[in-house]
Amino acid sequence: MSFKSALIGRVHALHWLAAPDARDVATLDREIPAARHQAGALLINLTVVPDRVGIPDGPTRKQIFKQRHLWMDNVEAVNVVILATGFQATLVRSVITELTLAMRSRFVAVFSTVDVAIQRIATKVGENPRGLRHRLDQAGITG
Repeated sequence: MSFKSALIGRVHALHWLAAPDARDVATLDREIPAARHQAGALLINLTVVPDRVGIPDGPTRKQIFKQRHLWMDNVEAVNVVILATGFQATLVRSVITELTLAMRSRFVAVFSTVDVAIQRIATKVGENPRGLRHRLDQAGITG
């Protein structure tokens, strides 16, 4: 698997270890509805993309596009943190923008730091930002 994930209350967090592939998309097809069921409410997603992670290939992007209803049905907001600069960050942002436009959705926000994203998420779910950060650190999501 190319990612780590954790469910903390309503926060479904992903930390990508490598570019997503077809197996990852299939795993998320099962994981996201199960997480929503466990949380008992729409999820707030935090996705962390380190600089070493490449963009998914064309077939995987198409598979992710087909998955858009899964996200729209189970997730209230997606918060993506891109821990990259320069050309790599531009590529990742362009893929995220492409998917966001395809979903015709405004529920995706992109950040350059984890702390700013956590502040937004904590406010939305009514948690202390430091406590949420600590739990995400323990799950290996923020590193």
